[in-house]
Amino acid sequence: MKKISMTLSALALALFLLVGCAKVDSITRAFEKNDYTVEKMEISEESQDVVKSMIFVHKGLDAGVIIELAKNKDVSEAIDDLKKDETVGEDVKAILNLVKDLDVVNGNCVFLSISPSAIEIFKKA
Repeated sequence: MKKISMTLSALALALFLLVGCAKVDSITRAFEKNDYTVEKMEISEESQDVVKSMIFVHKGLDAGVIIELAKNKDVSEAIDDLKKDETVGEDVKAILNLVKDLDVVNGNCVFLSISPSAIEIFKKA
């Protein structure tokens, strides 16, 4: 269990250090066009070097959270770079493949939702 926790922590840190490329404006516009309410949440100053913003989107029971990361690289590119790194373990590479295949990454944003329609809007933005 401790190994899994350490692996996930390393993965999260690596992604946060490598990502960026602002895409949040087009994503929020896509939700607004589909009549979702878009609410920006406050981020503490200490956290802004990793998470630039968090945005809650909702329309009835469809909801999700957009997490805009604060670095200069696309998340998908960062994942590809990490998968090429020989120092990254196979467990982390498997998790990276899963994250990329889930289609919850768009530019420097990650989307957390269980709503298929909201995920579709996020992917197409």
